[in-house]
Amino acid sequence: MNDTTVTIRERINLAIEHAFTGEAAPDRLFSLGLLCYMARLLPEAYRLFSRVHERCPANPLYTSFYGLTVLVVEKDPARGLKLCKSALNNDYVNPEVYWILGQVYLLNGQKRNAYRTFKNGLFIHNNCACLETALKKLGVRKKSVFPFLPRSHSLNIFAGKLRALSAPGEKSGNQGRGNRALSLPVFDLLQSNEKKLWVHLSGHNEVSLDRLWLMHT
Repeated sequence: MNDTTVTIRERINLAIEHAFTGEAAPDRLFSLGLLCYMARLLPEAYRLFSRVHERCPANPLYTSFYGLTVLVVEKDPARGLKLCKSALNNDYVNPEVYWILGQVYLLNGQKRNAYRTFKNGLFIHNNCACLETALKKLGVRKKSVFPFLPRSHSLNIFAGKLRALSAPGEKSGNQGRGNRALSLPVFDLLQSNEKKLWVHLSGHNEVSLDRLWLMHT
Protein backbone atom coordinates (compact mmCIF):
# COMPACT_ATOMS: atom_id res chain seq x y z
CA MET A 1 0.00 0.00 0.00
CA ASN A 2 1.48 3.33 -1.02
CA ASP A 3 1.69 6.52 1.04
CA THR A 4 -1.18 8.11 -0.86
CA THR A 5 -3.50 5.24 0.02
CA VAL A 6 -2.48 5.43 3.68
CA THR A 7 -3.23 9.15 3.69
CA ILE A 8 -6.63 8.53 2.12
CA ARG A 9 -7.45 5.81 4.65
CA GLU A 10 -6.38 7.97 7.60
CA ARG A 11 -8.39 10.95 6.40
CA ILE A 12 -11.53 8.93 5.75
CA ASN A 13 -11.25 7.01 9.02
CA LEU A 14 -11.12 10.30 10.89
CA ALA A 15 -14.33 11.31 9.11
CA ILE A 16 -15.91 7.95 10.02
CA GLU A 17 -15.01 8.24 13.71
CA HIS A 18 -16.34 11.78 13.79
CA ALA A 19 -19.58 10.64 12.15
CA PHE A 20 -20.01 7.73 14.58
CA THR A 21 -19.20 9.86 17.63
CA GLY A 22 -21.61 12.58 16.57
CA GLU A 23 -24.36 10.10 15.62
CA ALA A 24 -24.44 11.43 12.07
CA ALA A 25 -27.61 11.10 10.02
CA PRO A 26 -28.01 7.88 7.99
CA ASP A 27 -27.59 9.66 4.65
CA ARG A 28 -24.26 11.05 5.87
CA LEU A 29 -23.08 7.57 6.90
CA PHE A 30 -24.23 6.17 3.56
CA SER A 31 -22.38 8.88 1.67
CA LEU A 32 -19.19 8.08 3.58
CA GLY A 33 -19.73 4.40 2.82
CA LEU A 34 -19.94 5.14 -0.90
CA LEU A 35 -16.76 7.20 -0.69
CA CYS A 36 -14.96 4.32 1.02
CA TYR A 37 -16.17 1.87 -1.62
CA MET A 38 -15.03 4.18 -4.40
CA ALA A 39 -11.64 4.59 -2.69
CA ARG A 40 -11.27 0.79 -2.41
CA LEU A 41 -11.50 0.87 1.37
CA LEU A 42 -13.87 -2.07 1.57
CA PRO A 43 -13.69 -2.90 5.30
CA GLU A 44 -14.53 0.73 6.06
CA ALA A 45 -17.37 0.67 3.51
CA TYR A 46 -18.74 -2.50 5.10
CA ARG A 47 -18.57 -0.93 8.56
CA LEU A 48 -20.55 2.12 7.43
CA PHE A 49 -23.12 0.22 5.36
CA SER A 50 -23.62 -2.15 8.30
CA ARG A 51 -24.32 0.76 10.63
CA VAL A 52 -26.66 2.54 8.24
CA HIS A 53 -28.55 -0.69 7.50
CA GLU A 54 -28.91 -1.29 11.24
CA ARG A 55 -30.46 2.16 11.63
CA CYS A 56 -32.60 2.06 8.47
CA PRO A 57 -33.26 -1.61 7.63
CA ALA A 58 -36.21 -0.79 5.38
CA ASN A 59 -34.21 1.42 2.98
CA PRO A 60 -33.66 -0.64 -0.21
CA LEU A 61 -30.62 1.30 -1.45
CA TYR A 62 -28.85 1.03 1.91
CA THR A 63 -29.71 -2.68 2.03
CA SER A 64 -28.33 -3.27 -1.49
CA PHE A 65 -24.95 -1.75 -0.77
CA TYR A 66 -24.79 -3.53 2.56
CA GLY A 67 -25.54 -6.84 0.83
CA LEU A 68 -22.79 -6.12 -1.71
CA THR A 69 -20.17 -5.61 1.00
CA VAL A 70 -21.44 -8.61 2.98
CA LEU A 71 -20.57 -10.71 -0.06
CA VAL A 72 -17.25 -9.01 -0.88
CA VAL A 73 -15.92 -8.43 2.64
CA GLU A 74 -17.58 -11.16 4.73
CA LYS A 75 -17.41 -13.66 1.85
CA ASP A 76 -21.00 -14.65 2.60
CA PRO A 77 -22.72 -14.99 -0.80
CA ALA A 78 -25.95 -16.49 0.58
CA ARG A 79 -26.57 -13.59 2.96
CA GLY A 80 -25.43 -11.00 0.43
CA LEU A 81 -27.88 -12.33 -2.13
CA LYS A 82 -30.69 -12.48 0.42
CA LEU A 83 -30.17 -8.82 1.33
CA CYS A 84 -30.01 -7.66 -2.29
CA LYS A 85 -33.11 -9.67 -3.23
CA SER A 86 -35.06 -8.21 -0.34
CA ALA A 87 -33.99 -4.72 -1.43
CA LEU A 88 -35.34 -5.32 -4.93
CA ASN A 89 -38.59 -6.71 -3.55
CA ASN A 90 -39.06 -3.44 -1.68
CA ASP A 91 -38.04 -1.11 -4.51
CA TYR A 92 -38.81 -1.65 -8.20
CA VAL A 93 -38.11 1.95 -9.23
CA ASN A 94 -34.40 2.28 -8.42
CA PRO A 95 -32.06 1.08 -11.20
CA GLU A 96 -29.09 0.81 -8.82
CA VAL A 97 -30.91 -1.93 -6.91
CA TYR A 98 -31.23 -4.00 -10.10
CA TRP A 99 -27.62 -3.29 -11.04
CA ILE A 100 -26.21 -4.32 -7.66
CA LEU A 101 -28.27 -7.53 -7.51
CA GLY A 102 -27.13 -8.42 -11.02
CA GLN A 103 -23.49 -7.87 -10.11
CA VAL A 104 -23.87 -9.94 -6.95
CA TYR A 105 -25.27 -12.76 -9.09
CA LEU A 106 -22.23 -12.47 -11.36
CA LEU A 107 -19.87 -12.67 -8.39
CA ASN A 108 -21.66 -15.90 -7.45
CA GLY A 109 -21.24 -17.28 -10.95
CA GLN A 110 -24.99 -17.07 -11.66
CA LYS A 111 -24.84 -15.48 -15.09
CA ARG A 112 -28.37 -16.52 -16.09
CA ASN A 113 -29.87 -14.83 -13.01
CA ALA A 114 -27.77 -11.74 -13.61
CA TYR A 115 -29.00 -11.55 -17.21
CA ARG A 116 -32.62 -11.87 -16.09
CA THR A 117 -32.14 -9.17 -13.43
CA PHE A 118 -30.63 -6.70 -15.89
CA LYS A 119 -33.39 -7.44 -18.42
CA ASN A 120 -36.09 -6.92 -15.80
CA GLY A 121 -34.48 -3.66 -14.80
CA LEU A 122 -34.37 -2.44 -18.39
CA PHE A 123 -38.03 -3.39 -18.86
CA ILE A 124 -38.86 -0.79 -16.20
CA HIS A 125 -35.97 1.62 -16.79
CA ASN A 126 -35.56 1.33 -20.56
CA ASN A 127 -33.15 4.27 -20.78
CA CYS A 128 -30.84 3.24 -17.91
CA ALA A 129 -27.29 3.33 -19.26
CA CYS A 130 -25.68 1.32 -16.45
CA LEU A 131 -28.12 -1.58 -16.87
CA GLU A 132 -27.76 -1.51 -20.65
CA THR A 133 -23.97 -1.60 -20.38
CA ALA A 134 -24.04 -4.42 -17.83
CA LEU A 135 -26.26 -6.46 -20.14
CA LYS A 136 -23.94 -5.90 -23.10
CA LYS A 137 -20.97 -6.99 -21.01
CA LEU A 138 -22.55 -10.40 -20.54
CA GLY A 139 -21.81 -11.00 -24.21
CA VAL A 140 -25.15 -12.36 -25.38
CA ARG A 141 -24.40 -14.43 -28.49
CA LYS A 142 -26.10 -13.84 -31.83
CA LYS A 143 -28.05 -16.62 -33.49
CA SER A 144 -26.16 -18.91 -35.85
CA VAL A 145 -26.28 -17.95 -39.52
CA PHE A 146 -27.42 -21.49 -40.28
CA PRO A 147 -29.52 -22.57 -37.26
CA PHE A 148 -30.04 -26.08 -38.67
CA LEU A 149 -26.28 -26.70 -38.27
CA PRO A 150 -24.27 -26.87 -35.00
CA ARG A 151 -22.46 -23.69 -33.97
CA SER A 152 -19.16 -25.57 -34.27
CA HIS A 153 -19.83 -26.46 -37.91
CA SER A 154 -17.20 -24.95 -40.21
CA LEU A 155 -19.90 -23.30 -42.37
CA ASN A 156 -21.40 -21.50 -39.36
CA ILE A 157 -17.95 -20.39 -38.18
CA PHE A 158 -17.03 -19.06 -41.64
CA ALA A 159 -20.40 -17.34 -42.13
CA GLY A 160 -20.19 -15.80 -38.67
CA LYS A 161 -16.80 -14.28 -39.46
CA LEU A 162 -18.15 -12.87 -42.72
CA ARG A 163 -21.13 -11.37 -40.87
CA ALA A 164 -18.83 -9.69 -38.34
CA LEU A 165 -16.59 -8.27 -41.09
CA SER A 166 -19.54 -6.97 -43.10
CA ALA A 167 -20.90 -4.81 -40.25
CA PRO A 168 -18.01 -2.64 -38.98
CA GLY A 169 -20.28 0.38 -38.66
CA GLU A 170 -22.59 -1.41 -36.26
CA LYS A 171 -19.67 -2.46 -34.08
CA SER A 172 -18.27 1.03 -34.00
CA GLY A 173 -21.65 2.55 -33.24
CA ASN A 174 -22.24 0.19 -30.35
CA GLN A 175 -18.83 0.96 -28.92
CA GLY A 176 -19.56 4.67 -29.00
CA ARG A 177 -22.86 4.24 -27.22
CA GLY A 178 -21.16 1.98 -24.70
CA ASN A 179 -18.57 4.62 -23.83
CA ARG A 180 -21.29 7.17 -23.18
CA ALA A 181 -23.25 4.63 -21.14
CA LEU A 182 -20.52 3.92 -18.59
CA SER A 183 -21.53 6.65 -16.18
CA LEU A 184 -23.13 5.31 -13.01
CA PRO A 185 -25.05 7.75 -10.79
CA VAL A 186 -23.31 6.56 -7.60
CA PHE A 187 -21.18 9.72 -7.60
CA ASP A 188 -24.37 11.79 -7.55
CA LEU A 189 -25.45 10.01 -4.35
CA LEU A 190 -22.49 11.45 -2.46
CA GLN A 191 -23.01 14.47 -0.28
CA SER A 192 -21.10 17.65 -1.07
CA ASN A 193 -18.23 17.03 1.37
CA GLU A 194 -17.63 13.53 0.02
CA LYS A 195 -17.81 14.79 -3.57
CA LYS A 196 -15.15 17.38 -2.83
CA LEU A 197 -12.94 14.80 -1.13
CA TRP A 198 -13.36 12.31 -3.98
CA VAL A 199 -12.53 14.95 -6.60
CA HIS A 200 -9.46 15.92 -4.57
CA LEU A 201 -8.31 12.33 -4.13
CA SER A 202 -9.01 11.03 -7.61
CA GLY A 203 -8.96 14.05 -9.90
CA HIS A 204 -12.28 12.91 -11.41
CA ASN A 205 -15.79 14.26 -10.97
CA GLU A 206 -17.56 11.06 -11.96
CA VAL A 207 -16.98 7.33 -11.80
CA SER A 208 -17.28 4.92 -14.69
CA LEU A 209 -19.15 1.66 -14.26
CA ASP A 210 -16.03 -0.40 -15.00
CA ARG A 211 -13.79 1.51 -12.66
CA LEU A 212 -16.25 1.45 -9.78
CA TRP A 213 -17.04 -2.23 -10.04
CA LEU A 214 -13.43 -3.37 -10.43
CA MET A 215 -12.50 -1.63 -7.20
CA HIS A 216 -13.41 -4.67 -5.10
CA THR A 217 -10.89 -6.95 -6.83
